[in-house]
Amino acid sequence: MGKYVRKLFLILQINKLILTIKNNPIYLFEFLKNLNSPIVHKFFNPYDKTLIEDTVNATFNTKSIYFIFYKNTSYSTLKTKKRGRIKRKISRKLILKNQLID
Repeated sequence: MGKYVRKLFLILQINKLILTIKNNPIYLFEFLKNLNSPIVHKFFNPYDKTLIEDTVNATFNTKSIYFIFYKNTSYSTLKTKKRGRIKRKISRKLILKNQLID
């Protein structure tokens, strides 16, 4: 996938990008490595029918300006915050006084 995106970037001449990543990225480093490594074989530019050789453009590197992570989860277990003794006592009295359920 990284090689395909690199071809698109070479054809469209884009070198700055903002990555938005959903959930935990497993192969993020491999994707970025493939994105920045040159493509070995030559390919045609479909717009102006020229031959693109990426070894000549070896200085082309994409620059990631931002990494935006959505819905990422921790790899460790986090403790949940418990209510204190005073808050439990106050909430119990309020429930009894107002005759609320739960």
